[in-house]
Amino acid sequence: FLSSAGEDATTVMLTFFALVAYGVLEFIIHSKNHYKSGVDDALMWMSGIFIIVAFNFKGSFSYLENSILIFVLTAFFALRFLNMIMSAIATAALFAVIFFSYIRFGEFAKATAPFIMMGVSLLIYFLSSKKPENKYYENCLLMTEIISLAGIYIFGNHFVVRELSESMFNLNLQEGQNIPFAWLFWIFTVSIPLVYIARGIQKKDVVLMRMGLIFIAAIVFTVRYYYHVLPAETAMMLGGLIMIAIAYSLIKYLKEPKYGFTDEEQSNANSFARKQIESLIIAETFGQTKIETNTGNATEFGGGSGGGGGAGGEF
Repeated sequence: FLSSAGEDATTVMLTFFALVAYGVLEFIIHSKNHYKSGVDDALMWMSGIFIIVAFNFKGSFSYLENSILIFVLTAFFALRFLNMIMSAIATAALFAVIFFSYIRFGEFAKATAPFIMMGVSLLIYFLSSKKPENKYYENCLLMTEIISLAGIYIFGNHFVVRELSESMFNLNLQEGQNIPFAWLFWIFTVSIPLVYIARGIQKKDVVLMRMGLIFIAAIVFTVRYYYHVLPAETAMMLGGLIMIAIAYSLIKYLKEPKYGFTDEEQSNANSFARKQIESLIIAETFGQTKIETNTGNATEFGGGSGGGGGAGGEF
């Protein structure tokens, strides 16, 4: 059917499939109640992938152009369908758009790109961590908050900055040489997770605390990559044992709430309390109602002396 399109036949076909997938997506959500059923996610991914492949089929799209395309698609899907994964991808794509746009300004831009990206990540974190007016976007903004926290650490991590500088910017380091401001990136690598944990404890923000704990492991792997103090197996075993011991101690300690922290799941307790209140309201409301029944024509039972298996007597 599309053979007459020549070299553009595949691009046209993929674009057609993308539009069909999106059309079916809108139809099943509005007409068949398939919102968040899994089918809508599949059609969303199909539509996005078909569009991206269609634009890249001839291999003419640059990294920046692809980043813009992915950001526009995923941001639209996140806003239209409240999809958390699309929100996370849109945030990462936005970072890529800013990064690839900035490094086009020359060597100075390449040298300062990590600091600019850390600043951008910090700004997006502050914007996304504010409570939205529309509660339906809370989960999407939570994913944006998580990705922005990851961005702050990743763009300041010594390993990431060094390896990207060598692979993308052709920074040929000799034996014993290091990247500019290496000492500063080592400070970022070690201090940012500790700041996350401290700030999370201060604000009682579980997202900050969990991200800090995850990046504690990143500190260990970064240091281990450059300084071989112990064999990898031994270091991982010791680290795992220490983490298990700390986790067990905290679980035992926080069985009873301490300083606003507890090991117990609060959402279930709140849900249970709400159900109890709802039950009391229903019982109080309907308990006052007198139910009138007409027994004039009702069948009346009575008399009889029978009972039990095989017992005799009148029924």
